[in-house]
Amino acid sequence: MTANMDPAVERSDAVGRSDAVECGDAAYVLRKLPEVTALFWLAKTVAVTLGETLGDLLGITVGLGYFATAGVFLAFLAAAVTAQVRAALAASAVLGGGVGHQPGGH
Repeated sequence: MTANMDPAVERSDAVGRSDAVECGDAAYVLRKLPEVTALFWLAKTVAVTLGETLGDLLGITVGLGYFATAGVFLAFLAAAVTAQVRAALAASAVLGGGVGHQPGGH
């Protein structure tokens, strides 16, 4: 860093921003955020509501307690992740591809 260079200009250049774009520019920030749709918020609300309700059902109504209920949810999560990974591996084997495989490449 040279003595006469403004640190803010050097920082903006280091991350590849042009001089015309300020770091706090709202339009720049909004262009970088993913589009959030109503369907996303609907799915999130339903998932959280059902998760909390099922957690209360198992923990309080059924009487499993906090740690047993957490174990049930953890087992469900592990089973779902395992099923998703196996499905991806099976699809990859059926399609003849692998990680990083490109058609026609050797």
